[in-house]
Amino acid sequence: MINWNDVLYAEERRKDDLVWAEKERLIRQMRGCRSSARVRYRLWLAHLGAQLVTWGRRLQARYATPSGVWPSRLECRGIDCRSSC
Repeated sequence: MINWNDVLYAEERRKDDLVWAEKERLIRQMRGCRSSARVRYRLWLAHLGAQLVTWGRRLQARYATPSGVWPSRLECRGIDCRSSC
């Protein structure tokens, strides 16, 4: 037999389920908004990366050494070379 406490419990549980469902709906809605923001952010980062590559190539072309490569510290063996590295 169903008593009044069972009815009250069922009503409270239904209210809790509705609150939970509303929160989940809002979370799904926000994730959808974020995905479009993520796409725009990734496109912006890709554009920024391309600009940095272009800038780096221009700097390398402008300030390249006669040999084309800066000497690394492993290649420096003499005292004069180490002072210039």
